[in-house]
Amino acid sequence: MTALTVRRIAAKAAIAGVGLLAVAGLSACRVETGAALFVQDERVTEQQVDDIVESAPEIGPDGPIELATARRNVVTWLATSELAERVSAETGTALPTPDYAGEAALLKVDGDNEYARLQAQHKAYLPVLVSGAAPAELTDEMSAEILAPVTEATGKPTSDYQPGLAQVFTEPAAQAALGQRQALADLVAEYDVLANPRYGDLGIGLGVMTLVDPSTQQQFQLALVAPIPTTTS
Repeated sequence: MTALTVRRIAAKAAIAGVGLLAVAGLSACRVETGAALFVQDERVTEQQVDDIVESAPEIGPDGPIELATARRNVVTWLATSELAERVSAETGTALPTPDYAGEAALLKVDGDNEYARLQAQHKAYLPVLVSGAAPAELTDEMSAEILAPVTEATGKPTSDYQPGLAQVFTEPAAQAALGQRQALADLVAEYDVLANPRYGDLGIGLGVMTLVDPSTQQQFQLALVAPIPTTTS
């Protein structure tokens, strides 16, 4: 039987290229030279992103931090922070104090390191954004999106993996993750979050699923994320 597990990943938000990133119709026509990210009327510049990226350590807890990865992380974490500040202002929900010292220690950097501070904010604020989200059930569309990278890589039909996938998403924790993903996607749309396509496919991560091919035992890591749309010309 296909083995599939879901685990929470608060620290890894910017997972691109797999899972639920491919959502049609999410691009919008808003282009400004030098802009990296928009959240409503807030414009974050590429230079602001680069300034934070410059403070990223070469090595993180999971190994080397590539430049492209650091950039994707920064843009995604900025989106989370900007969203949280707006939700807090509109709803009166207090934001928790990020563990700046703990994050700096984890990354082995100074306490005022901007990259570490931004990641600490993301970790602290993300639970606020998904708080109260209602559980959701796996739809056929979601199932196809999740399994697309696997079927493309193996050449096997979706039907080979759907039973295991469906079984996992009958579990409360998995349905909660789907509901949180939908809540985040709704906030991204409501607050007009748009990213420069130069940073690739971005998404606010909620979990990673390990899918094991029952015939070969090959493992596939699939991300459950709320996609961040990109600007287009």
